[in-house]
Order: sequence, then C-alpha cells, then structure tokens
Amino acid sequence: MGMLEYPLDIRGVILQKININQDYTWVAPFIWDGNFRTYMDSSASKIREKSRFLVESDCNYDARMIPRAAGIAARQGQLSLAKSLIEYFLD
Repeated sequence: MGMLEYPLDIRGVILQKININQDYTWVAPFIWDGNFRTYMDSSASKIREKSRFLVESDCNYDARMIPRAAGIAARQGQLSLAKSLIEYFLD
C-alpha cells in the first residue's frame, strides 16, 4: 500500500491516530480527496461516534471546549497538542 494522504485538520489527526502503522503525508484540507466516513467504517462504534463528534465540533462555537480546542490545534499545525486533546476526549 502506498503512502496515505491526510488533511491537516482534525480529521487527519484522527486518521493518523487510528492508522498508526501507515505511512502518510499531510495535505491541505481543501485538496484532500479522501472520504473520512470510509476511513472510519472499520473502527469500533464508540471511536467512530466520538470521532464524528470531534469533526462536527470543529469550527462550531457552541461545541464543548476540548473538541473545539483539538480542532483549532490541528488547523494551526500543533499536532502533538491536538493528539493529546483527542486522547483526553476519547478516554
């Protein structure tokens, strides 16, 4: 399998966390041609549901603080912070 492309936003950070053994490269979110839902189909339902919530919380000013912060960190390229917030939220 070739190198995967992940969008540099909350979706990409989630995909990178789930597919930890895959080679990947970051791409701009607006040129990413992947389908997040297809990638998530093989995940456990609890992870899939929480991941969907994280993605929906991105750019939503009414969302809970941790999911919003994870999205902001991902979009700013603060990947280790975004990963830490995602792990905190998923636990």
